[in-house]
Amino acid sequence: MLLDALDLRDRRDVFSISPHGLAVAQGRLESRRKGLLGWRLSHEGNRKFRDHLARHAEQILTFLYVWGLEASHWPAEQGIRPMVANRKVFGGNRTWAGAHAQEVLGSLFATCAQQARDSLRLLSNLIRATPRQRAAYLGHFLPVPAG
Repeated sequence: MLLDALDLRDRRDVFSISPHGLAVAQGRLESRRKGLLGWRLSHEGNRKFRDHLARHAEQILTFLYVWGLEASHWPAEQGIRPMVANRKVFGGNRTWAGAHAQEVLGSLFATCAQQARDSLRLLSNLIRATPRQRAAYLGHFLPVPAG
């Protein structure tokens, strides 16, 4: 069922299915989901997994209804991977202030990478800037309001 949902998402994303066809296919997948969660299972592990899925039933296919929403948390995991590796290699932080500094710098570097910006140049400019100039530099990282 999940593979079919991913295939439907891919078809939607390249506009190879009509809005009506998408709605019909979504309805069929929702029916399958409900049917699968209604199974009577004898194995305890399978029952626990089914119960977990039942608690999150409304979230299983959300990626089919929200454009741009990932089907899994894989991109987020990849986003934090460099910081996790850094923490493991260097043994973590000895203080909360050090941990916070690492969080801020990690976020800054990741944002620069996503926006194809030179992170070292930005950091250098921030260190040398006045408070007003810092606000202007950091304003470039804020999302542009819709409207």
